[in-house]
Amino acid sequence: MIPVPKKSDIVPAEFTTEQIELIRRTIAPGASNDELNLFLYQAKRTGLDPLTRQIYAVKRWNAALRRETMAIQVSIDGFRLIAERSGKYAGQVGPYWCGSDGNWRDVWTDKLPPAAARVGALRSDFKEPCWGVARYESYAQKTKEGTITKSWSSMADIMIAKCAEALALRKAFPQELSGLYTGDEMQQIGSEPMAELPSSEPSYKIDLPARSHDGWREFAATLLTAIKEDGQSVPWLTANAATLGLMQTEVPKMHASLMAAIKESTDAEIKE
Repeated sequence: MIPVPKKSDIVPAEFTTEQIELIRRTIAPGASNDELNLFLYQAKRTGLDPLTRQIYAVKRWNAALRRETMAIQVSIDGFRLIAERSGKYAGQVGPYWCGSDGNWRDVWTDKLPPAAARVGALRSDFKEPCWGVARYESYAQKTKEGTITKSWSSMADIMIAKCAEALALRKAFPQELSGLYTGDEMQQIGSEPMAELPSSEPSYKIDLPARSHDGWREFAATLLTAIKEDGQSVPWLTANAATLGLMQTEVPKMHASLMAAIKESTDAEIKE
């Protein structure tokens, strides 16, 4: 039985103790303390409300770990809201669909599902769109019997376009959408290992030397250096989410400086 998390165990967020307990029972059922910490951190970081299902947690079987692990999911409307709040979202190009011939169209009228969809997310400070391309074969969800689900068989163009849009928005806003995926992207994984998605692998976890000013400074320097050298921020931010939540509470100015430095580094990589 999962123990009820104590108030002191949970990342401080804009939730009361009663709301945290409600989230644990209804939005993130079966989540461990660490998983609930991560979920609340992501809810606070993105500004999405779990109680209105803008962001929610789903347990999935991880074959590699031989146990269920928590996956955080956001609706496509939640993705759009996060992008809009950044102040740099400038709309989209598309969606477009193509068949096996590779010719792109702005309306899909064929009875057969499209082979792929693409969407370009626009940022006011980028010269070109950030394109997301999703292949139907990669994302179409199936039942246990192996048949395509009702939504994907009756609304194939809409479903694959949402996946392409999520990919595009995550490319355009990596800091805001790091580690977040829509249900349409994740459900096709089923019971397979979640190796394709960012996970809290031990190699990405950075131990905090001490909960002191010097300890936080060392943690921040180590994390920033690791992200710059690795060239990606998603797995590092995900694996250290709980520690970052504590950092935001104990040394908010240092946390803000760290996140700004990470964002600046990520933006620079994208613009090159």
